[in-house]
Amino acid sequence: MSGAIHYGECTHLSVDGIVIRSSYVPQFAERLEITMLPTVVGACRAAPFVTETEVRHCQMLECGDLVEFGVLIKVRRS
Repeated sequence: MSGAIHYGECTHLSVDGIVIRSSYVPQFAERLEITMLPTVVGACRAAPFVTETEVRHCQMLECGDLVEFGVLIKVRRS
């Protein structure tokens, strides 16, 4: 919500949550706005998925280089 931009990869998407791998280390209960860009299929491009989330868990995967964290979807904006 600070306006800072961090990149990551969505590894799991469910009805109420998302799991992301990134170099960014969030704090528990931190609120994040997440924008997921869809892959391009043919000539059609879908709109990005934008949501306001809250961090629920976080774990280090590779000795300080990669973090996996799960967020709870609070508000869907698109």
